[in-house]
Amino acid sequence: MQDFSRTLSLTGASNFRDLGGYTGLDGRTVRWRRLFRSDHLAALTPQDAQVLAGLGLTRSVDFRGLVESAAQSYALPQVRYHALPIEPTVVQRAKELAVAGQQITAPVAVGLMQDTYRAFVSDNAQQFAGLFEQLLAEDSPLVFHCTA
Repeated sequence: MQDFSRTLSLTGASNFRDLGGYTGLDGRTVRWRRLFRSDHLAALTPQDAQVLAGLGLTRSVDFRGLVESAAQSYALPQVRYHALPIEPTVVQRAKELAVAGQQITAPVAVGLMQDTYRAFVSDNAQQFAGLFEQLLAEDSPLVFHCTA
């Protein structure tokens, strides 16, 4: 077993982590330093970019909505960018509930988040299929991310 830290300390991304080491349903293990998950990458420092280059990162898949990705764009040297936008709905739905006079209690917030995560799967199958197409296209390190 390799001795890797799951979380990479980056100044401009608060939740960049390696998905290696997890065991799948068939008993095979995800390889370390091949698949990463992060919050948005628009605030990376030059030092952060060097860390990512050291990982051999060559591809990024951006699930942020169109407005956010346009407002906070990024480009990393040697990294191919793939936009697969999933428009955020949780904030919009919370605003709609508030305008309708519904108090956002803890149980309401939990239900809202559960509905949102279910909708991610049912409403965005094409975007997730695009991620898997990228994963199958080549064997080089990839990061996928959305908003913070």
